[in-house]
Amino acid sequence: MNNHLVGRLPTTKNKIGERVRSDNALVYEAASVLRGIITRQKRWSAAGGFHADFGWFQRHLDEDGVLTQKVLTAAGFALDKEGCWTWRGGLWPLSKVTDLDDLGDALVNLVDIHRPL
Repeated sequence: MNNHLVGRLPTTKNKIGERVRSDNALVYEAASVLRGIITRQKRWSAAGGFHADFGWFQRHLDEDGVLTQKVLTAAGFALDKEGCWTWRGGLWPLSKVTDLDDLGDALVNLVDIHRPL
């Protein structure tokens, strides 16, 4: 059962139970989805890590470069020397462990919830 008022969006809470507001909630939830995907398959994450296509994420995160950078950073990705976003070694694409269409749909849904028109 939902414990929020009718017509009000559910609240997002961080690890210590504090309410997360504004775009911070969007960053927290999108990074949690991404972290769950990259840590679920130990074989691929331990054997070289993953790389992310910044443009692909930006298209699914409301065409907002700052938001995309915050989400990737919160998920544990970092820029390497060549300017690619990598997690650990950055050897594998994310398509090794997830369907990118489903991930894109999940990110778009999160944006729609936190940034309604």
